[in-house]
Amino acid sequence: MLDFEVTGSSQTAAPTEPTIQSATAAAVEIAGTISTPNPCYEISAELTEEDGALELTLTARSTGGICPQVIANFDYRARITGLAAGDYELVTVYRYPETGWEEQRHSLQVQVPEGGR
Repeated sequence: MLDFEVTGSSQTAAPTEPTIQSATAAAVEIAGTISTPNPCYEISAELTEEDGALELTLTARSTGGICPQVIANFDYRARITGLAAGDYELVTVYRYPETGWEEQRHSLQVQVPEGGR
């Protein structure tokens, strides 16, 4: 299960790659920053799991309208629950449909201790 929220945005802070904030039997928490072409974007998240690999895909979609043409950075937090104990590769994918921006992929290793699910 995935809980995702955008926790802030700015036009001045530098983007940060995703990092594991904590990994317990109850949840894995990730934080990072995704950049967009301008501030008029919404960020959605989807989690898939296959053969011990987790993929967290963040998709940035324009909200349309008139918008300042300045790069924006959106801070986010994601919380993944319901994982069995074990080692996982967590790949965070940033997608930017209809922007011309290339997809970005960040790979992290995470160990979920016994006591999950």
